[in-house]
Amino acid sequence: MTMNYSDPPPLLLRLALWGGAACFCCMAVAHFFGLKYPLLFVYHDVPLYAHQDKIISFAVVVA
Repeated sequence: MTMNYSDPPPLLLRLALWGGAACFCCMAVAHFFGLKYPLLFVYHDVPLYAHQDKIISFAVVVA
């Protein structure tokens, strides 16, 4: 199966990309408000400083 560049991407690819974007936004919100959920923090048991969380959450604004 070949895909032309004018064809829309497959449904599974679109869902995966939207899911990744949603996860990235949730991670940024968790960092901004300091919510320590294991799925949104890679190292959730390591103490972080507030300025580090703000920098990580700012990545969503510029990305």
